Amino acid sequence: MAGLGLAGQRDLAAVRAHPGAQLVAVADPHDQLRAALPAGVTGYRDVGELCADPRVAAVWIATPHELHFAHATAAARAGRHIIVEKPLALTLEECDGIAAAAASHRVQLVVGHTESFAPAVRKARELIDSAEFGTVRMITSLSYTDFLYRPRRAAELDTARGGGIVFNQLPHQVDVARFLAGSQVRSVRASLGRWDPQRPTEGSCAAFLDFESGCVASLVYSGYDHLHNRDLVGPGAAGRAGPPRPGEARRRLGQLTVGHGDEAQLRVTQGSELAARLAGHPDSADPPVGLTLVSCEGADLRLAGRSVAVHGSAGYREVGVDPSRGVPGRAEVIDELLDAVAQRRPARHDAAWGRHTLQTCLAILCSARDRREIRLAPPPAA
Repeated sequence: MAGLGLAGQRDLAAVRAHPGAQLVAVADPHDQLRAALPAGVTGYRDVGELCADPRVAAVWIATPHELHFAHATAAARAGRHIIVEKPLALTLEECDGIAAAAASHRVQLVVGHTESFAPAVRKARELIDSAEFGTVRMITSLSYTDFLYRPRRAAELDTARGGGIVFNQLPHQVDVARFLAGSQVRSVRASLGRWDPQRPTEGSCAAFLDFESGCVASLVYSGYDHLHNRDLVGPGAAGRAGPPRPGEARRRLGQLTVGHGDEAQLRVTQGSELAARLAGHPDSADPPVGLTLVSCEGADLRLAGRSVAVHGSAGYREVGVDPSRGVPGRAEVIDELLDAVAQRRPARHDAAWGRHTLQTCLAILCSARDRREIRLAPPPAA
């Protein structure tokens, strides 16, 4: 593991829970985070030292976005297989450099974790592939969170350094839409919102994606701590816990900064606390996802966490998801890397996949800025 922030702690817990993986070493510059490592796991301050450890076969990179290029290419040069947290990088040129390094050193690469690895998304794709419901025509994705009011490093509030929802949250929705549509994005029209001058980055999005297949997708996201995903799913559903709590994260953040000061240090402290919680319950810390609807010619599929609800011409039924080999959503990331290594073939979520997701997110930024539709250029020739 490279990086022990909040995402890295969840990834680390997934590695420890997976029967096909063994955690041998981590790298993080914060002494406080390395101090919480399990017994027998070596801690390094530097990712280069981690990659040089002869016991390491693969590196899961969960470092800040602006470091993904340097750390992924370092892992490739060391001959280590790679998982990179989304986004793959911050520019298309960096994506191409990572892809070239992985190919040159013959290592496999998976871009994750995104919600396209979630068991319900996988089951929906399986139902689509069965052709029982005809062609996918439309995808609707809604997500409402407290994203902007969690403790943040300065870079996480700076779009140019990979901050805001465009690089942190939209890749989840873009990946899910791409996975379910089974097609490349052809064009994008989007609007982005910056509604709080104290958090000067994008916190909301409404985007329309047009796919080469003719499928379309609408993606809506708000991270302003009003409506929450848990409030979308309804009483009694998975992820629902008590009445709505709008503004809770804003209030908590204000109390924390008054009592403890710097948000970046708060992130480190929260990482240590999360590590302790995940030690006994590795799948307990991911917040509930939003609402995803897939409209096919013969049915609407509603992704409901532990099942896919089929609202079809022949009636209604629920289809359960397949069990995960560990932490749902993240176990599938590891499975995909293991399969790519065993089969000696690129993973589905490979560097080309990560590049196209980033290209779509950059097009969303460009469309919102210029107030026009953006057509995506074709990928570079192999």
